[in-house]
Amino acid sequence: MNKYTVYHGEYTLNHWIKLLLNKEIELPNYQRSFVWAEENTKSLIKSFQEEMFVPPVIIGAYQYEGIWHNYILDGQQRLTSILLCYLNIFPKKDNFPPLSIPKLADDNDDAPEDEENTFLEWNINTLLKKKIGKLRSCEELKTILFANGEETSYSTLFKDARPNPAFFEHTFLGFSFITPNKLAESMREEQTKYFAKLFRSINTSGRVLNNQESRRALYWLKEDLAGYFEPEWNKNLLISKGQVDMVRYLALLSERAKLNLHHETKPVAQGFGSKTGPKSMEAYLESYIYHIVNEENGRFLSLKEMGETAEIFSRLNTVNSLIEELNIPSSFSSIIDADYWLFGLIYYTLFKPENLQRIDKTALADKIKHEIEISKKDEKEKKRPSALKYINKRLNASLTIYQEAIESAYEK
Repeated sequence: MNKYTVYHGEYTLNHWIKLLLNKEIELPNYQRSFVWAEENTKSLIKSFQEEMFVPPVIIGAYQYEGIWHNYILDGQQRLTSILLCYLNIFPKKDNFPPLSIPKLADDNDDAPEDEENTFLEWNINTLLKKKIGKLRSCEELKTILFANGEETSYSTLFKDARPNPAFFEHTFLGFSFITPNKLAESMREEQTKYFAKLFRSINTSGRVLNNQESRRALYWLKEDLAGYFEPEWNKNLLISKGQVDMVRYLALLSERAKLNLHHETKPVAQGFGSKTGPKSMEAYLESYIYHIVNEENGRFLSLKEMGETAEIFSRLNTVNSLIEELNIPSSFSSIIDADYWLFGLIYYTLFKPENLQRIDKTALADKIKHEIEISKKDEKEKKRPSALKYINKRLNASLTIYQEAIESAYEK
């Protein structure tokens, strides 16, 4: 017996609008914002009018805390466009902030050279702030939606040749509905992975998910952990062209903490390091996220092994305050600089908490700068800072520097 059943069918565009208005189908939090331009939306409508094939929407049924949710796994852009077409509106670019998806610096100090970001921090949830219920006329619905005068944030989509009501009543869009045949606690991890993998395999409107978006699909079902993997203050911690990849530090140090717990000294991330595939560093980081989200006991230190959740988040915020207190840079020219400063800081604040406020920050800075200078004189390391042997070298050196600073503080 299959663990999942997939139902196929089609609804009128009117019915899809009703489902959206009544919030019987929802956007998962990991879903990117609405990224289509007006031309894309009008092109979709033209495809319907010309009876061309439009790919079906994919909906996944998921039970969370005893409540069933029908999540839109693929089709956000199409469904949002249909509603915008019905309302004959489109969000104005100047009235919503640009979509902010951090570009993570990799181990070679580069951030992905992505296409120009012209997308908005807007999706259908921005529009549907409350449950609407039954489908009303376009004008009545706009009156309800824009009760607070927000209509000025939207332009008119069709100046002429607007689809008439019959278009929505007699035009169909297909769907695939995926639901588990049974839901036992033992299946929860499998279901999480299944839907996350399904979403991540989808290329929305020709734009491939970047690492940050892809990872978010791994932990979206535990929203309380988003601040662990992506603390708000991390947005201001930069390496060269991109944002510091906090998940990278969490994963490497979590494994180091687990090894230290068992008095093992072997390198971290052994077996990984290729640029792509199942043994890439990205695959290693994803395995860490799976480990934390599913509370596994294995290669990494679990959150339970680290302590109470509230205390863990408190320690994570302490990392941010210590950056200022210890005069640690918030912007680094190289991954080499960042590693020497951050490995020890994060380890002795989050994984093995020590009172770092007491250490001699001038002496700490001198030792770290000295190690950075040595590493940058090594042409091989400078050329390939992402090599695991160099990552492990910097990790161990950083931990040693901080440990010596802690011991020196206690001796005084």
